Amino acid sequence: MKDLAELIRAITPLSWPIFAFIIFFMLKKPISDLLGRLNKVKVSKEDVELTLGKLNESAKEVEKEVPLQEKLEAIDDIKEVIEKAAQSPKAALILLSTYLEREARQLLASLGHLKSNQNIQLSEAIQVLQKQSGGLPGHIPSALKFFEEARNKLIHEGEASQEDILRAIDSGITILKALKAVPKEINVVYHPGIDIFQDQQCKIPFPNVKGIILETESPGGVSKSFRIFPTTRSYFLKGKRVSWEWSFESTWGPAWYKDPDTQEIKPAWRSSAEFVGRPLDNV
Repeated sequence: MKDLAELIRAITPLSWPIFAFIIFFMLKKPISDLLGRLNKVKVSKEDVELTLGKLNESAKEVEKEVPLQEKLEAIDDIKEVIEKAAQSPKAALILLSTYLEREARQLLASLGHLKSNQNIQLSEAIQVLQKQSGGLPGHIPSALKFFEEARNKLIHEGEASQEDILRAIDSGITILKALKAVPKEINVVYHPGIDIFQDQQCKIPFPNVKGIILETESPGGVSKSFRIFPTTRSYFLKGKRVSWEWSFESTWGPAWYKDPDTQEIKPAWRSSAEFVGRPLDNV
């Protein structure tokens, strides 16, 4: 270090250009490599166009698979994205991404495919959706994947034009509508917890457990029914939609209950595990 300091002091002002040239020459390759890596980070216009094209085609396929209802236009989060896009397309794209992530989680939770207490992100939700079958529209997972790729390219990996971002938003809204319109069973808390009994006369209550009554709407909204299940959870609120989740750590045998509206004694179940569905707002 002492020798280096003496060398620097020995360099006259007239020698600095020569010294700087030597330093630049020595660092030329590292600088070139760095600039090369930076250039690779930049996403080409052709790459963005290709990704947006895939996203658009995939969204069209989803739209064919899931008939979209006109009333979906009025849903608050879709309206918010559209309004935000008029002010800041980038902010609207990020907002739309959070709504798609939430809707994907809630779809999985409604179908019973979301693990308890698992707050998964969009990329993880896509992986779970890809593994599921039985009524799920086939293009939804791929459409979500292309949206995620487009979002990353437009927001995180390069300069994006407003036109490109608006194109991604348009396709993303179509996918969001499709997620909301996927036919699925809807379970709403009708009663958060009533006493359940071990005998048909409703004299001997089961300890440390209640019966939650769900109002269940069939996929497509054709019919509604009421069902009761045992639960030890106390977070249920009347009128709130809940996920379809269960715990098999405890089970209960034959049970009866008094209908909270008519006081009529009814059978509850022959055997049941515990219902632990979470409010969908918390998923």
